[in-house]
Amino acid sequence: MSQYSEQTIDKCVADKHKQAFQEEAREILIELDSSLLELNESHQDVELVGRVFRALHTIKGSGSMFGFDELAAFTHDLENAFDEVRNGRLEVTSELIDLSLFALDQIRIMLDQSSGLNAVDLIKSATLLAKLQHLTGIDDPKTPQPAIPSAEPISSLVSIYRSQNPSSTAHTCFPSIP
Repeated sequence: MSQYSEQTIDKCVADKHKQAFQEEAREILIELDSSLLELNESHQDVELVGRVFRALHTIKGSGSMFGFDELAAFTHDLENAFDEVRNGRLEVTSELIDLSLFALDQIRIMLDQSSGLNAVDLIKSATLLAKLQHLTGIDDPKTPQPAIPSAEPISSLVSIYRSQNPSSTAHTCFPSIP
């Protein structure tokens, strides 16, 4: 067998693994949506917090293993927030849930981008990460800082999301946000 054929085979195998990761990550994101919505109703549910943490950990670790480094780095900060909750240093709040749901949307876009379907809005990603870091009080030196001096209020992000997705009901369970 020639070296070219081996390289071609290796690339095909790697592509299949990446595709399998993308499919698994999308399934995990669906479960995460449900878990976060449940957690919004039961802020003290330790089992739900653990489920969310483990799902984020899986996406981060598998993403890193299959070359989705940007996705893994982004997910790392969200995972850290839920690690803080697990360890009793942070409480589950509606703001944490909202930010987490928006972060899951960004992760979906990152998965789509790798297939050529969407482009990630780096400012939106940086803004979400800055808000998570502010909420948790954790500054992660590995995380790029936002390109803008201050992060938008979460209500602005909700308004932008709703204006771009008028038929979506994914985030309408939080009526306190305009």
